[in-house]
Amino acid sequence: NVKNTFYAIFWIVLIMQPLNAVAFVFDGLFKGLAEGAKLRNTLLIATFIGFIPTLLLGDWLNFKLYGVWLAFFVWMFLRGGILVLYFRKEYLTVKN
Repeated sequence: NVKNTFYAIFWIVLIMQPLNAVAFVFDGLFKGLAEGAKLRNTLLIATFIGFIPTLLLGDWLNFKLYGVWLAFFVWMFLRGGILVLYFRKEYLTVKN
């Protein structure tokens, strides 16, 4: 039974790995740049706008374990995406 559950959600975990890599690389980058406030804000946004609503929607739709992993997917996507946008805006934009 555990193996069947694992195989059912394995593809979600597999797809998440590149997103996780981006999010964790930018976490480390922003920690090194002493941008703790941006990390805090990113985590709050990703949690309250991404993870929790997706988790509740997944529960409401009775997605069970799929809903939990989908919520993690959305959370990591937002974490990485927001940090990439911060980085592009603050460090790659040529300022006159």
